Amino acid sequence: MGQLNQLADRFNFRVKGLFTDFTNDLLRVGISYKDVKLTSTQMDTLNATPVELVAAPGTGKFLEVIAVLAFNDFGTAAFELGSGTVDIRYTDSSGGLAAQLTNAFVESAADALFKAYGRDVVISTNAALVAYASADVTAGDGSLYLRVFYRTQVTSEISPTVA
Repeated sequence: MGQLNQLADRFNFRVKGLFTDFTNDLLRVGISYKDVKLTSTQMDTLNATPVELVAAPGTGKFLEVIAVLAFNDFGTAAFELGSGTVDIRYTDSSGGLAAQLTNAFVESAADALFKAYGRDVVISTNAALVAYASADVTAGDGSLYLRVFYRTQVTSEISPTVA
């Protein structure tokens, strides 16, 4: 339990503390965020089993990804996923690519911070956001901490014909 608290303290200091101004600016304009920790066990199976980051918003709504802040909390061995990336996608592994964490960041051999912006993508309505590894993660014992900034949009406010 002590190690878990130390990890949480490191995350709060390094990610939350470092990006407080960025977070506060986004919150003032109606943007929400969700913090998610991906453990080494989840990373090992992320190619076969995507992890939900933000739940589906409901009928007639969609999630607009603004940015993802990530902290790679290096353990004793770097993550290894070939030439793959960790993707933020709609629904599941086949959904639209909303943001992407680079291979160099995910495979970092030291603690690292990364910021990815939302990408141009065909957005799925009423779809969750998930983390997915585009290749099998074959090594690594650290954790990835993600802060997903998003806005929930109502489709009828954009066009009365969009469902």
